Amino acid sequence: MVESEYYCGLGNTTPVDKDLRRYPWYYGAMPRSEAERHLLQEGRQEGTFLIRDSTTRTVADPFRLSVLVYRDGMCKVVHYKIEVNILGKYYIDPLKPFDTLDHLLCFYRDNATDMKTRLSSACSRCNRINISGLEISRDKLCFIEKISSHRDKLNEVWKAKLQSFQDTQVAVKKQNSGGQEGGERLLEEASTLRILKHDNITRILGVVTSYPVCIVTEFQNNLDMLDYLLKTECYETAYPTLLLMAHQVASALKHIGERMFVHRNVRANNVLLDNNLQCKLSGFSFARGVNENGYYFTTVDDPPFEPQMYRWMAIEGAKERRFSTASDVWSFAIFLNELYTKGEMPYANVLAPHVINAVDGGIRLPNDGSIPDAVYSIMTECWAQKPEHRPDFAYIIQALSVEFFR
Repeated sequence: MVESEYYCGLGNTTPVDKDLRRYPWYYGAMPRSEAERHLLQEGRQEGTFLIRDSTTRTVADPFRLSVLVYRDGMCKVVHYKIEVNILGKYYIDPLKPFDTLDHLLCFYRDNATDMKTRLSSACSRCNRINISGLEISRDKLCFIEKISSHRDKLNEVWKAKLQSFQDTQVAVKKQNSGGQEGGERLLEEASTLRILKHDNITRILGVVTSYPVCIVTEFQNNLDMLDYLLKTECYETAYPTLLLMAHQVASALKHIGERMFVHRNVRANNVLLDNNLQCKLSGFSFARGVNENGYYFTTVDDPPFEPQMYRWMAIEGAKERRFSTASDVWSFAIFLNELYTKGEMPYANVLAPHVINAVDGGIRLPNDGSIPDAVYSIMTECWAQKPEHRPDFAYIIQALSVEFFR
């Protein structure tokens, strides 16, 4: 059945087959428009296809099959619903169910029944990564020292010099483990940074694509904000400066949402500071593009969440694996708590695995008196149980500006 509109089948989200990540045709969460862009690239043959998550991502309605077809000398993309029957079998036509997605695709490679053309080749997943103009040679990098404050177990961050930029000091995120899969994740992060260009987002300068993969970004002398906040001798920061920092991070997140991405890991140690205390949002390894409805659903291709990340995570992200700009709004308010409490860990008296149940039960971070009432009021709005009841970043920026000029 050709996709005409989305609908919701069963109420529970579907589990994704763990074997899907080995197939080049599975793209996970991808907007319809982006699927069409990939398939319409010049030189692709008729029947080129990919499978992506549906926007509803339910048990009965988990996937979409997007296929390139030619008609009257013109090419276009047709989208088909892949549904699941009560026996757990996949189908486009209810009379032709299959045990696996791979079996379904094999059938439609040999038969044009129910479709406008036979399937030909998969649209390789590597085409999602666009690092055009960013590739640099590894011998252009002179590594100086490892930055030990970085908390990523799969990658290392180094201070280095980039010869092609007049020996400019740079930060290099270098693959430490993870093999080909880890390298692809770094390249996808680089592809995301290439799209997100903002004064308060760390700027990408280059990529080394051979193993170990490296992302080269601008270097910030003050490292991350958490380190800065924990250094009490440096914490004679004026109230307007804290508001300005909050404003800058909110502006970066507004830009990310406008570009149809979600960050998913907003916290103080992912905000870098330069000598003038200007904020640069970083830590984009969990950033993903959202679908037409503004959501991203976690897939098997994603790196696993560290237990401590749940302290910053919105309820729907932790319980339903569903993320949106509203999820970043929630996390931003947790970041504000760090900012005004000198880097205090959120829910410090609650074990990480129990944080989500506590939050789902209505527990929120209290104001110990260190947070101005106006700022704490914004934070509580950001922690609304339902995502649609939270303010957007335009509202937050305006509210912070009003407080700054008060």
